[in-house]
Amino acid sequence: MKKNIKLWSIFFISIFLIMLYCVLIPKKDAVFYKYYTYEICFIIYIIIIIFAIKNTELEKFNRKKWISAIVLGILGSMAAPNWLGVLSGICTFFSYLYCISKNDIFEINTQLIREKNKEYILDDFKIICIGFVIYFIILWITTLLSENGKIGLKNFGSSVGAGVSEEIIFRWFILTFMRQMNKGQEIGSILYYSMVLVPFSVLHVVDMLVLQGINYNIIFNIINLSIFVLPLAVLVKKRDVFTAIVLHFVFDFIRIV
Repeated sequence: MKKNIKLWSIFFISIFLIMLYCVLIPKKDAVFYKYYTYEICFIIYIIIIIFAIKNTELEKFNRKKWISAIVLGILGSMAAPNWLGVLSGICTFFSYLYCISKNDIFEINTQLIREKNKEYILDDFKIICIGFVIYFIILWITTLLSENGKIGLKNFGSSVGAGVSEEIIFRWFILTFMRQMNKGQEIGSILYYSMVLVPFSVLHVVDMLVLQGINYNIIFNIINLSIFVLPLAVLVKKRDVFTAIVLHFVFDFIRIV
């Protein structure tokens, strides 16, 4: 633990600040769905965007990387149907650029996989193009099967948006940030999984914490979310973020539908 004292400090400070927010934020009588969650996510996204811009040499990216980032940003904006969706898309856009500029291990792993089986994984741009084709095919099918074409469109869009934005922002960005803080060295499993599981799970129960305080139901939800996120976190660390995005989408779509 002493070896990664800075990262452990960031972990505990993050949890403390989220809990402090839930305790100190004034309660309102009439609030919209996930009012307090959206508020704290706004703060987190702004911090990530500023950090990503300051730590990314944007002028070095080629056209393919810019197009990939724009497409992922658009998909990430589907995570929420309001201003937070727009902010989520922007955050996804800059987080992706930051990750591909800093995460040398991801690039090395991708190259090794391509050398073993060149037909198994295409480059990022081709994967996204293929994903778009599959997206519109499934969207068309779900639209036909849903009532008046509205349920399928909404559910499918939110599933795609959550998968793209959450995996890039809350898993890949955090992993890349941790590697940067650790000067490129591999991150210990306990530290990594603590960083990507606990804060993310707590963020999903912020409104419950603000309105109800800590109770058994909230603790159960945090544990349940951590179990859901664990395989996705493993994929991001051991394989690649795009596999995690696909699995996340499948989980969410099945759950919502």
